[in-house]
Amino acid sequence: MTRRKIVIRRIENMGKRQATFCKRRSGLLKKAQELAILCDVQVAVIVFSSTGRLYEYASSTTTTTTTSMAMASILQKYRSAQEQQQLLNPVSQLMINGDAGYWFQLSVLNGSTKGAACYPPRQRMTSTMEL
Repeated sequence: MTRRKIVIRRIENMGKRQATFCKRRSGLLKKAQELAILCDVQVAVIVFSSTGRLYEYASSTTTTTTTSMAMASILQKYRSAQEQQQLLNPVSQLMINGDAGYWFQLSVLNGSTKGAACYPPRQRMTSTMEL
């Protein structure tokens, strides 16, 4: 039997879907483990089945670390990285001055707001837009 490419779409038959999930779940978790070992990276995988059952894998640097401790450590590192990314990339907003028809750009960084120069718009804008 030769391998062939399958069409990726939802499996309608519940029994076949569950069997496919069980086979592919173990493959996914194995790939995550291989990635962690081969590349010396921290990996966390969280999977909820259609019945709501939780399956997880988290790589750890020590053999005494439990999966839940490793998962908590990786998630905390992820949250910290998100916060750092938000500080490095300030949120920009386009503020509209409805009276004069001019706009200016605000950069928001660490709670302080800094304005940029005003430019005449091509069209009259009357709302605030998120960039």
